[in-house]
Amino acid sequence: MKHKSKKKKKKRRDVKMFEEKEREKKKGEERQREREKREWTAARSRPVSPQGPSERPNGDPHPRGPTT
Repeated sequence: MKHKSKKKKKKRRDVKMFEEKEREKKKGEERQREREKREWTAARSRPVSPQGPSERPNGDPHPRGPTT
């Protein structure tokens, strides 16, 4: 006589908690998208300077350097 295996119960997932998490995730993604969009438009509207931040417009990177 074979041993009959006991049927496993399926784990009951808390559906409400799962749906809540999904909603929060979607909300977070939406906020992230909005933030990126805002940053992108702000960066686009900002005037782009050809020089780097350390370099001065006259081409001298160290204006307070020793003058000889």
